[in-house]
Amino acid sequence: MGSLLSALKSGSGGGSSKVKGCLLSGQTSLTDQFPGAALNLEDPVSGLEDSALLRDMDDFVKRGRSLLAQLQNYKGSSEAIRKAITSPTPENEQAAYTSLSPMISLLRDSYVLSSEIESQIPNIIDALLKADNSSVDHSSAAILFAQIMDYTFQRIIHRIKNINENDPNHISSETTNQMSLFYAYHNPMIKTIIDKVLRTVDSSNKSKFLKQLSMLSSGAYTSGAVSASNKYLYARILMTCAILYDWISDTGVFISKSQIPILEVVSFIRKNVTEAHEAYLVSIQLGCKHFNDKETPNPVKKAFSSD
Repeated sequence: MGSLLSALKSGSGGGSSKVKGCLLSGQTSLTDQFPGAALNLEDPVSGLEDSALLRDMDDFVKRGRSLLAQLQNYKGSSEAIRKAITSPTPENEQAAYTSLSPMISLLRDSYVLSSEIESQIPNIIDALLKADNSSVDHSSAAILFAQIMDYTFQRIIHRIKNINENDPNHISSETTNQMSLFYAYHNPMIKTIIDKVLRTVDSSNKSKFLKQLSMLSSGAYTSGAVSASNKYLYARILMTCAILYDWISDTGVFISKSQIPILEVVSFIRKNVTEAHEAYLVSIQLGCKHFNDKETPNPVKKAFSSD
């Protein structure tokens, strides 16, 4: 494919902040901007054998899924920690640490994966923006990038201390300090991607990258509407695209000039993420740069308010 997604035409933005359905005045729906866009997350990606970058991206996705599975299977340490605090014997303290060890390892591996993803962001952006890069299948790159972004929203926020120096899970002081900064942010993985993208995208390719984000949003919006099993995943892709767009665009994602109609994103989340839509919407507010700007229209702020 010659671009991130198959796009047939683009719409225009701008105008006042009046609302028409799920659009601000002057905006064009994602489905109308890119009527041929689709993002099939269910079929296996192609071209891995021909591209080291795609293989790295595929590896990131697989490792991310493994880490998330480990997190879901982690039983917690509350009882062991409580016992160690109320009855501080060497045996109870060791039991508490032993119960924490899997999480220590998980946090370290998550940090390492984020660092590796960060190092490849410039190459990923380069591959997505260069239509003449025949060594990379653009549709595969788009799907893998979307899946990496999905991983970024399934965040891990935990605190650890009192690490045993002789344990194989021990983390050096330097790495511990770096991890502390990493996990201090409410969504550390998305911050990693935002920071690296901001250092990679400049005035020469900003408008093109913003268009690619809107194309990816269109693919997620269109395919997510008919998906039977991946609606949460498509919603997280829409969230991440909106947040990236808000940071890269000078005026942000919340006004009528945005190529990503934020009200369509909110509508999709409210309709398809019925049990956790408030958490998703709060994540967008916390992750974005321009939500609290005075230029953000009241209908947009109201769309994010609690039911």
